Amino acid sequence: MDWSGRPLPLGALRCGRLLETATGLVDLATGRPALLGSRPIARDSASAWTSPAPGSPSGDGSHVVLDAWLTQDWLGRWTERVVTIAAADPPWALAAPAPAPAWGELSPGSIGLTRTTGAGGWCRRAAAARAGGLVPVLAPWLAVLGTAPAAQWPPLLIGGTDASLAAGAASAESWVKRGGRVSMLAVTIALPEAWIADTPPSSRLSQPMWRHGTHVVAAHTRQLRRALRAIDRAPHCPSLVAILPSAGGRDRMTHLELLDISAQLEEVRRDEDALVVACRAVRQHAQAEHAAILVARNGEPRLLASDGPPGDSILAWRQLCRADAPEALASAHGWHAVGKQALDHDATVCVYACWPTRDTGQSRQSLLTVFARLVAGRVDVPGPVVPAVAPGLEHTLVGDSVVMRDVRAQIALAARAPFPVLIRGESGCGKELAARAIHALGQRRHRRCSAINCAALPDELIESELFGHVRGAFTGAAADRAGLFDEADGGTLFLDEVGELGGRAQAKLLRVLQDGEVRRVGENQARRVDVRMIAATNVSLEEAVRRGTFRADLFYRLDVVRVRMPALRERRDDIPMLARHFWHDCTARVGSRARLDAPVLEALARHDWPGNVRQLQNTLAALAVRVPPRGRVGVDDLPADVRGVQPSACYAGRSGLDAARREFEASYVREALTRAGGRSSLAARDLGLTRQGLSKLVRRLGLDEEEAGSRLP
Repeated sequence: MDWSGRPLPLGALRCGRLLETATGLVDLATGRPALLGSRPIARDSASAWTSPAPGSPSGDGSHVVLDAWLTQDWLGRWTERVVTIAAADPPWALAAPAPAPAWGELSPGSIGLTRTTGAGGWCRRAAAARAGGLVPVLAPWLAVLGTAPAAQWPPLLIGGTDASLAAGAASAESWVKRGGRVSMLAVTIALPEAWIADTPPSSRLSQPMWRHGTHVVAAHTRQLRRALRAIDRAPHCPSLVAILPSAGGRDRMTHLELLDISAQLEEVRRDEDALVVACRAVRQHAQAEHAAILVARNGEPRLLASDGPPGDSILAWRQLCRADAPEALASAHGWHAVGKQALDHDATVCVYACWPTRDTGQSRQSLLTVFARLVAGRVDVPGPVVPAVAPGLEHTLVGDSVVMRDVRAQIALAARAPFPVLIRGESGCGKELAARAIHALGQRRHRRCSAINCAALPDELIESELFGHVRGAFTGAAADRAGLFDEADGGTLFLDEVGELGGRAQAKLLRVLQDGEVRRVGENQARRVDVRMIAATNVSLEEAVRRGTFRADLFYRLDVVRVRMPALRERRDDIPMLARHFWHDCTARVGSRARLDAPVLEALARHDWPGNVRQLQNTLAALAVRVPPRGRVGVDDLPADVRGVQPSACYAGRSGLDAARREFEASYVREALTRAGGRSSLAARDLGLTRQGLSKLVRRLGLDEEEAGSRLP
């Protein structure tokens, strides 16, 4: 953490680490207190900025520079960040390090031994270690690292006197067993006693998290013990002696190799990319001609990633991925092997590799099982198949614009989740169609989907409709009646215009969402129900919560998965397709064969349609009844309010030039946002503005307030 309480970035010290203790920041290489300071840098001076030399005095000379770098915030302001540590007595310097030991010459998994003299010699070793990608740590401070994520750290250079290294042996072994790496031991003669006598704060200690069943951890632990016993053979810098891993073939990965691959997979966010990285590592470490990762179910393999020329691999892995298949087989083209790891839903992840000869393959094929366990968590297990788009969804939610494609994608994602869905949009834009599409896509599609308009019934009846009633509960209740929650048990309940619910109904609905229990009106016994909730609203529920007309706790229960249905004016490109769709349906129902002219479609696309899709559908239905059953339908056949709205005439009746200009700008910006699918960066580029300039223009025109009730927050 820095002085302001913000977490330090992992790369703040390039290849080095600071440690937070109860008394402040500490440099692990010296055990000395560290400070993180900053000062602003003028923008025109940033290009000429040079980093202070490590070890150079800072301020009044009581501190020396450990590292320095520049940062830039989102407003383009530059800040110099400097890490300093308290100067030692006698003084020492980090500058001009001696030639670094040959870190790169160490074989993977080996541990190097070296020797140096005095505080200055150790600090120069620490500087060289940072430059070589290691983290220098004094042995007494290893105990504090019990709280650090060992597997995420670079390899350590552990320094100290013979006595302190022997005392820190247990802490070093604990570090390795938790997934950490040790690459160098540096015996330092005549270190200041204060550096090795500081007792780490006991409050920072934690129990080590042991890793079970990995032979590489045990092997690296034994190797560390051998290195500690061989300290007396350590030569003086810059030379070193390497303690090599235990002798063995390449059928086992070294500890460092496994950790490096694990770190690479953790850095990749998408599972598909992680499998590609793992497949490349399989081919590299197994020294195979071809490698592949597959998932098999019922003996049918599906390729997830591949690396190298396949050859006849397809025939080989089809045989090897069967449940009763052997682990390896020979063919005319070489030796084929597979490692397997069981997954859920009777699936298996298979890591396949092939080699030119049996001898090279047999000595390395056991690595495949290690990789299968490594990648099992990144494999998408084929469970129950849920289509990405419900059958006929394109014909129900008609439109091919960017906005509608995004809506269909939102619906597909919402259908796969079991959580409540809140659909927002203006009246008539298809919220109920979206709700039924979510039900048709989900796993409850074989059960009932019940719907109710909360604004159509008074408070006295809405409770009876939702929760049911028993005989005699109120006047007119002549028999028991099940509510919609009972009817939709195991299925879906759609609450349209949920913002119109009264306070008492909101409280009972909240109880159902929290406990999954329904109590009928006039009944004392509650019963369990399993219902998925989908709610819709054409008003801003956030504003209703602020006014106190809608419960905040109910809002947060409903507003889990969000789907926004756009207004028709936001997707004008879809109006011709929608018009043809509705016209075909209307003319078929009235037995008409009239056709819409292209100018009619253009006029329909220019209209704002305040009633959205419902108004367009009803307008075309009335037109199909009114026009002759044969021939073409022209613009003159359209209603006056539709055919009279032209782009240049929208502003003719306005009260002045300023009002007309403002409305034109608002319409122009709204159209740009619609074309960009609501993405402000693309709309700004289309308008020739910066993103900040577009934000200011939207606020000045009042577009954010105008659409607050229909857009997602």
